[in-house]
Amino acid sequence: ITSDDESALSQALFYLWKKGGIIYIDPPIINFKDQGSLSVTGTLKGGIIGIKRDNGEYPRFNFKPKRDSTESSYQYSSGIDVVGSNKFIKNIIIENAGAYGIFINGNKNIIENVITRYNGRSGIYISSGSNSNSLNYCYSYRNFNFNFYGKKVEGDGFTVEIGANNNVFNECYAWDNIGNGFGYVYSE
Repeated sequence: ITSDDESALSQALFYLWKKGGIIYIDPPIINFKDQGSLSVTGTLKGGIIGIKRDNGEYPRFNFKPKRDSTESSYQYSSGIDVVGSNKFIKNIIIENAGAYGIFINGNKNIIENVITRYNGRSGIYISSGSNSNSLNYCYSYRNFNFNFYGKKVEGDGFTVEIGANNNVFNECYAWDNIGNGFGYVYSE
């Protein structure tokens, strides 16, 4: 994807769902105004990889324009939903999602060299029954439940639901989150 238009990414994700493959992200930032959660799904292997900029930065997915819209249901939307198995997301910054930066509902997915920040709940959330996912070199900070002004203790760096097993966190760091760095919940 060389365009900073969110519709180009949505079209590529639809192709990924039907054919599998890899989506490479080149623009420095994509601002999401219309799109709800991006869905990385399907039965085939595939995912998203950001291309490192000359200045060392990675592409950003900024959901703030959508989060700040008047659509109240967006406060419960993730930036990216990873559904199914054998998906990967690498070299991306995900920020300002209404709920979770990344919501994982599946097995054997890889999240690598990803930063999640300023999201409305947790940076990365692994749901119950999601097993053997690998998070490598992920950083999650300043996630804060802005809808409740921080009064509800949500906003972990990483959250794993009870019933999600054998998930691995390798060199992952969390700081300055309103909740925990690494949190566990029974269900939400």
